[in-house]
Amino acid sequence: MNANHQDSEAQKAFRRGQSLHEQGQLDPAIHQYQQALQHHPQFPEALTGWGRALLSQGQVDEGLGKLVDALQIQPDHVDALVYLAQGLVDAGQQEDAIQFFLRALDVDSDLVAALHGLGRLFFSLGRWKEAGDYLRRVVERVPDHLDAWSCLGMVSQRLGDWNAAEAMFRHVLRVQPEVSRGYNNFGSALLERGDLAEAARQFQHALVCRPDDPLAINNLGVAWQKMGDVASALEQFRLALQLKPDYFEAANNMGLACQELGRLDDALECFRLAQRIKPDFADAHFNEGVIWLTRGDFARGWRGYEWRLGMPKYRGHRILKPAWEVTRLAGRRVLVYCEQGFGDNLQFIRYVGHLVRAGATVVVACPGALARLFATVPGVAHWMVDDAPAPECDDHILLLSLPLLFDTGLKTVPAVVPYLWPDPVLVERLGHRLARCAGLLKIGVVWRGNPEHLMDRHRSMPPEFFSRLSDLEGCCLVGLQKGATAVELEVFAGMQFLDMGDVLGDFADTAAVVAQLDGVIAVDTAVAHLAGAMGKPVWLLLSVVSDWRWMLDREETPWYPTMRLLRQSSLGDWSGVMDRVKGVLDHMIHST
Repeated sequence: MNANHQDSEAQKAFRRGQSLHEQGQLDPAIHQYQQALQHHPQFPEALTGWGRALLSQGQVDEGLGKLVDALQIQPDHVDALVYLAQGLVDAGQQEDAIQFFLRALDVDSDLVAALHGLGRLFFSLGRWKEAGDYLRRVVERVPDHLDAWSCLGMVSQRLGDWNAAEAMFRHVLRVQPEVSRGYNNFGSALLERGDLAEAARQFQHALVCRPDDPLAINNLGVAWQKMGDVASALEQFRLALQLKPDYFEAANNMGLACQELGRLDDALECFRLAQRIKPDFADAHFNEGVIWLTRGDFARGWRGYEWRLGMPKYRGHRILKPAWEVTRLAGRRVLVYCEQGFGDNLQFIRYVGHLVRAGATVVVACPGALARLFATVPGVAHWMVDDAPAPECDDHILLLSLPLLFDTGLKTVPAVVPYLWPDPVLVERLGHRLARCAGLLKIGVVWRGNPEHLMDRHRSMPPEFFSRLSDLEGCCLVGLQKGATAVELEVFAGMQFLDMGDVLGDFADTAAVVAQLDGVIAVDTAVAHLAGAMGKPVWLLLSVVSDWRWMLDREETPWYPTMRLLRQSSLGDWSGVMDRVKGVLDHMIHST
C-alpha cells in the first residue's frame, strides 16, 4: 500500500473521529484517532484530537501526554499548543499554561482562543491588568465575544471602575437577554460590590431563562445567606447539588450555611462531601479546620486552616511555605506576612517571639495601620509595610501558620500578657483629653467592626443598646469607635461619654488611649484584641454566631487571660448581654 493511500486512509479516520468527537462520543472518536495514527504515525492533528478527548474524559496525564507528542512532531501546531495550555490550566499548572498560550500567540498573534485563554487565566490569578489587556484584544477582533465582555466587566470591577463594569455586563444582557450566564456574571459582580438585593434579582432573572440552572440557584443562595435568610439559602444549595451532584462549591456552601445555623456536625459532613467530590478543594479543607478550631481540637484545626494557602485570595502571593515545610529555624532569616484582619494580626503577633527564641532572624510585613504599634514588639530585626519590596529571606510564612509551626494546643496557647505596649509619648499627648473623666471609672466602648466582614451583621451591635447603661453613676464611657456618625453618637447624649474616635489615626494612637482606661467593652473587633494583648480587662460582646477563636459555650478564652466573653442567649439578644455588662460595671464602681 503506497504512502498516498495511507495518508488518505488516515485523513478519513481522522475526520470520522472529529465527527464523533463533536457528537460527544469520545470512546469511538478515540478509536478513530488511533486508526488514523496506525495509517500515519506522524499525524499531529490525530494526536491533538486524541489528547483533547482524553482530557474530556478526565484522563489528564494521558491527555497532556498526547498533546506533547503532537508538539514534538510539529512544535508550532497552534491547536495542540492551545489545548495543552487549557489542559494545564485545569490541572492547576498555571505558569506552564501561560507559556504555551504565549507560544501559540508567537505563531498567530491574532489567535482568539489563546488571547481569551490568557485573559481568563490572568483573571483567575488576580493579575487584573494583564487579564484586561488580553481580553480587550479579544473583543477588538471578535466584537460579539460575550464571554470576553463579561470577563472584562469583572476585570473593570476589580480595578475599581464600576461604571465601566456595569456597562459591559449590561451590553452582554442586551445582546443575549435569554442566556442565564450573563445575569449570573452581573449578579456575581453585584454580590462582590455588596448590592445584595440587586444581585438576587439578577440571579432570579437567570432562573427565568433557565429554571434548572444550578449555578444561578447556588448564587441566589449566596445572596440570600448574606441577606440573613440562611435557612432559605441552605435549601438553594441543596437543590443546586441535587441538580449537579458534582457541584463541590454548592456542597461547601451548604456547610457554611449549616455552620451559621449552629449545626456543626452537618457542616462537617458537607465540607467532607465537597472534599470527596474534589479532593484538592482548599476551601472545604479550610472550613473543616475552622470547625475543629471552634470545638477546641487545635491539632486537626490548624492543619485544616493551613489549606487556605491553596485558596484564590492567596494565589500570586510572594513565595509562601506551609508550616510543615519549615523544618529549621536556627540561623534562618524568616519573613512573616501579616494576613486577614487587624484583629487576626493583633492576636497572633505574639508568635514572633517564638521565632526569635528558636534562633531565627525575623522580618515582619504588616499593614501600615499596625506598623507603629508593632514596633514595640521586641526581637524583630526589621519591620516593613505590606507592599514594600521584600528583603532576601530564607523562608516566607504567613502569621497564622505559626500556631501550627509551634504545635499550639488548647493548653499550650502562649497567653502571657501584655505583649503589646503603648508609646509613652502618645500616652502623654492624648492623656489630656481623658481629664474630663477624672475620678470616674473609664471604660472604652466599640459597637461595630468592619462592615465588609462576612459576619458583620451578627457581630456588630446597634449603639442604642448602650443606653441601658445610662443610669450608671461613677462611670465614663470612652468612645473608641473610628468613624462614628453623628446619629450613632446621639445615643450617648446625656450620658457620661467622651468620644475619642476623632484622634485615633492608627493602632498606636488607640493603644495610647486604651492604656489609660480601666477596661474595654467591645464587640468582636480589633480593639478587643488590642486591649486583650495589652492585658486590660475586656468584656467581649458575642453573637450566638461567633468566630471560631471564641469556641463554644465558654466565658473565658485561652488567648487573653483578662478577657471575659459575654454571649447572646438567643440570636440578636443584645439586651441580655448589656444587662450583664451593666451588672459587671456596677460591681466595679461600688468596689473601688
